[in-house]
Amino acid sequence: MSLAVAIQMDPIESINIDTDSTFMLALEAQARGYALYHYLPQDLVFKDHRLGARMRPLQVRRVKGDHFTVGAAELIDLATLDIVLMRQDPPFDMAYITATHLLEHVHPETLVVNDPIHVRNAPEKLFVTRFEGLMPPTLITSDRQEILAFRREYKDIILKPLFGNGGAGVFHVTPEDENLSTMLEMFTQLYREPVIVQRYVPEVRQGDKRIILVDGEPVGAVARLPAAGEARANFHAGGSAQKTKLTTRDREICAAIGPALRERGEDVLLIAEHLLERFRREMRKPRLQLAPDAVAALRSHSWPGNVRELQNALERAALLNQGEIHASDLGLAANVRAAAAANVGVNLGGTLPEDSAEAVRNVERAKIEATLRECRWNKAAAAEALGISYKTLLTTIHGYGLD
Repeated sequence: MSLAVAIQMDPIESINIDTDSTFMLALEAQARGYALYHYLPQDLVFKDHRLGARMRPLQVRRVKGDHFTVGAAELIDLATLDIVLMRQDPPFDMAYITATHLLEHVHPETLVVNDPIHVRNAPEKLFVTRFEGLMPPTLITSDRQEILAFRREYKDIILKPLFGNGGAGVFHVTPEDENLSTMLEMFTQLYREPVIVQRYVPEVRQGDKRIILVDGEPVGAVARLPAAGEARANFHAGGSAQKTKLTTRDREICAAIGPALRERGEDVLLIAEHLLERFRREMRKPRLQLAPDAVAALRSHSWPGNVRELQNALERAALLNQGEIHASDLGLAANVRAAAAANVGVNLGGTLPEDSAEAVRNVERAKIEATLRECRWNKAAAAEALGISYKTLLTTIHGYGLD
C-alpha cells in the first residue's frame, strides 16, 4: 500500500547519513514504495484555514556526498498527504512550538508523528523529572547561588542547556575547574531558559545507553561511547555506537516510564480513524465509521501486534462493511462481548430484542447529552448537529430526563 509521506526536518544537504535517524526512516519508507517529500519548518503556510508547505519530492540513497535528489518545490496541502514526520532538531524555541500548533490543524486526519501536542508538552529533559529515582541528582534553575551550592555539594557536575540537542553546550565541570562563573555568564547571554545541572556519572565512559520503546515497550537499545578526551557520548559530538543488551535495571526504568509514554503517544483511536479514512478513500466507499462497541473494543484490546495488528483488523473490517464497523467486524473476539456491554451499559443477559432496544436507548441518550454539552445546551444548535427537528429533540430530551 503506497503512502505519501512528508518529512519536516532540517536541510537534508547537511545531514550525516551515518548517524541521522531521519535519513534511516526515509530509506525504509522509500524501500516500501512510499512517495517522499521534504520541507523545512519555515516552509509551512497557513491560509484560509488550510495548512500547506512548499515541499520538494525526495529520493534518498546511501551514498556519501550524493545521498539525495529533490524535485521542483510545490505548495502542497498537508491534508492531501497520509503522514507527516516532524523531525527537525531543536532549539525548542517559539518557532518550534509554533510548528506544533500549525500541525494540529491536520492531525490526525493526516497522521503527524509524533503527535504535535505531545511533542510540545513533553520536552525530554523536563518530562523525565516526573519520575523519582531514575535520574542522578538534578537541578533546574537560573539561580546562580543555587548552582554554586549544588556544585559544592556534588563537586563533579554536568552543566547544559535545557532545550539543547546533540551535545551542544554540554560542559563537564570538574572540582578543579575555575570556569564555572564564566560558563554561567555565557549561558545567561545565550539562553533565556533555566539551565540543567546534574551530578556527573563517570559510568558514562562505559556507554550512554539509548533504549527504543514502541507503544511503551522496549524493542532495542544502543550504547553510545564518548570519544577519547570527551565527556559527551552524543553521536553529533563524536560518540560511537556499540551493540548492547538491556539489563534488569534498564527494564525497571522502561516499566516505570512506559505507561506514561503510551498515554502520551498516538492514541489507538486517532490511528484507527486515520487508517479508516485511508481505507475509505482507497476502497471508494462513501462512509466508514466506528460504532460505539467497536470503539470500546479498540480501547480495551492489549494490541500485542501494535499498529500492524490494528491496520489488519481495520482493513478487513473496511472490506466487509459499507457504513458502521462493529466490534464483531474487527475479529478481536476476546473483547467483543465485554466491550459492547461496557460501552452501551447493557448486561447482555436478556433476549436479543430486549438487549438491542436497551442498547439503542443508552447510545441515543449518551449521544444527545454529549451533543448538548458540545453546543453548550443550545438546543437549536444541537438539533441541527444531530440531524433531527427541534421539536423531536425537545420530546426526546424530556423522555430521557435531560431537561
